[in-house]
Amino acid sequence: MKITPDKLKAASFAISKRLQGYHLLKNSKDAPANQVNMIKVKHSINEFFDDKFIYERVSRTFENGEFSFVNKLMTATHYMNDITGKITNQKRIYYIVKGQKVADYQLKKREDLKPAELKFRQPISFPSKNPLIQLGDYDRFMFERKQAEKDRNFYKTTDDYLTKIFSFGFFGNTSRPSRPNFFKVLFNNLNK
Repeated sequence: MKITPDKLKAASFAISKRLQGYHLLKNSKDAPANQVNMIKVKHSINEFFDDKFIYERVSRTFENGEFSFVNKLMTATHYMNDITGKITNQKRIYYIVKGQKVADYQLKKREDLKPAELKFRQPISFPSKNPLIQLGDYDRFMFERKQAEKDRNFYKTTDDYLTKIFSFGFFGNTSRPSRPNFFKVLFNNLNK
């Protein structure tokens, strides 16, 4: 592998983004060796207990000491039915693409609920119970939501030691693949 200044800049950019929580993607066959594609996924639950996902994708190509970039951001909010407490097919999606030039900026929006319906939504109410004595409805609900979020992952998730001990190691056994090693992917991308 021939080391060039552009490859060094690409490697340092990838490592700095990895420290910020981004994951490195494999480059396509026609992509140059000094291109870096990284993604970060965040999940949260808002005040109405809707699922909110934020996908950030960063692409940088280093060439002759300069770089060109494309940043993509998608936020998807999956609405919950107030009465049943189940996630519906209705959602709000924002998709923003920003490139090197101002003309590359794009915004796409999708809104399934009308503003009048959004205005009269009610947050789910849980009866208050003492969490020290038993698991309350709110705690059980949030535990189920976190488990559902774990099940949506493509790669195996890392389980904590207590979960492994109390489930005798069977809890995390799934047929999902493990996430590839960051440095192996970086080496393969730069070795093209």
